[in-house]
Amino acid sequence: MIAMFALASFAILIGGYLVAKSGEAIANQTGTGQGIVGATLVALATSLPEVSTTYSAVRFGAYSMAAANILGTNSLEIALFLPAELAYREGPIFDALQPSAAFLGTIGVIVTCLYLCGILERRDRTILGMGVDSFAVLIAYLGGLSIYWTLQ
Repeated sequence: MIAMFALASFAILIGGYLVAKSGEAIANQTGTGQGIVGATLVALATSLPEVSTTYSAVRFGAYSMAAANILGTNSLEIALFLPAELAYREGPIFDALQPSAAFLGTIGVIVTCLYLCGILERRDRTILGMGVDSFAVLIAYLGGLSIYWTLQ
């Protein structure tokens, strides 16, 4: 089982490189820009392992593992600025970012806060078959991406 875990992890590592290169090519060919391609296509593609893992964990009844996967991934991905900082040799990496990148960070903070509120204040109410917190996240995320698109 450890060998399968290591092999799957290596495949994801190689896949991540290919997704980044493809995303850059898509941004250049379409003129859309790296920010919007990164915030949508690349983010979706690189989140597929978490989606699969979380879905599987829920189906197996491992609800705590599903939630820990989501929140743990969120925490780890923010910490990925450290290796990016180490790899970028021209100074602080934040100096190379477009100002609109800060808005993406704001969306992430809002989404995380909405779910933390949902964890702390559980309600049985649902909207469209999902918890109120998930519905609020959907609105905040889609609204935030729409605003981000206009900032580009």
